[in-house]
Amino acid sequence: MSGQIVATQVIAIVGTKLGLSSKEIDSITINIECSRNPCISANSIIRNEIRIHLDNGRIVSAIAQEHLSPWL
Repeated sequence: MSGQIVATQVIAIVGTKLGLSSKEIDSITINIECSRNPCISANSIIRNEIRIHLDNGRIVSAIAQEHLSPWL
């Protein structure tokens, strides 16, 4: 199962637990970028961005980046 599919499933469950509306959960986008293929490779850089459009009109986004070890 791809990381994108798993991340989408996790976000839906967590969003429900946090009390987000169905509209807010449906607005969530996830973008996963990898510098190498396969993504989990030595020296790979993985960048994840999540964005949500809240019912009050605000847009919230977060970005995380990880550099994997060359000795992977």
